[in-house]
Amino acid sequence: MAARLVRLDKPQHVRYKGEDKDDAGNVTPAYYAGVTITASMQPVPRELMEKLGLDLQKDYMMAYTNVPLRDLKRGTPCDMLNFSGRVWNVESNTDWQLQDGWQGSVVCAIGPVPQ
Repeated sequence: MAARLVRLDKPQHVRYKGEDKDDAGNVTPAYYAGVTITASMQPVPRELMEKLGLDLQKDYMMAYTNVPLRDLKRGTPCDMLNFSGRVWNVESNTDWQLQDGWQGSVVCAIGPVPQ
């Protein structure tokens, strides 16, 4: 219902694929090509950043989407979103998939979208 009232955004979902290993044995994360999804991208208020203990020197947003996003876990890479010219790491999820089919994710800007 809310999706009819709020303008939704169209970020690119860059999903984690696994690990690639080169001839020298170096391991790097591999990602699928970005796919456009529907999400509501909303800034995180500074007061909430403080309550959550987030780094106030970084930029955060909330991404609300019906697409499951892989968040950051110890020792494993996360999915990313390309939005507004920046790459955003999916840092933490609040899963409401069973209740309403959506998920809220805290995302953190890590740099510009590569050309």
